[in-house]
Amino acid sequence: ADIYKEYLHVLLQDKDYKQAENIVSEQMQIKQRHPLPLIDMGRVLLAAGKQKKAEEQFEQALVLMNGDDILTQQMAAAFTSLGREDYTLKTYERARDLLRNPYFYSGPLSRLYARTGAIDKAIFTLLETNKEAVETYFGVTLTQTVSEGSFEFVSTTARPFNSYIV
Repeated sequence: ADIYKEYLHVLLQDKDYKQAENIVSEQMQIKQRHPLPLIDMGRVLLAAGKQKKAEEQFEQALVLMNGDDILTQQMAAAFTSLGREDYTLKTYERARDLLRNPYFYSGPLSRLYARTGAIDKAIFTLLETNKEAVETYFGVTLTQTVSEGSFEFVSTTARPFNSYIV
């Protein structure tokens, strides 16, 4: 696998996209129904300037996910190395959906949301898994103001607590 990755890297540096497609196609036949060769093909297609075809490969890779943590991390790292944080986000979101557990990947997801400017999603992702702890610690109830898309902390105790909007 390491020789394959290094060879693919050399081919892409030399702009030998045809040979790069050939070796990735071989990997796709060896590892059928495995998402990583599809991401490699997307990498080749991106380098060759075929954005739409690359994204088709990326979408197929997401469909083949099975919720395995190691595979999820490998896919996220591959997309991040391509500068495709949009697909890194999709990878973590899909894994959480497959696992049906909001606790998985809340840290990486919240950081990615923040880096991509989706601050509200970043906060909700963190609070989704820590809401009870925040409410207990501060003695507040967390509600969302839908019309403004902001967050408002509202006191649920008799002790004085200012309302904060984040």
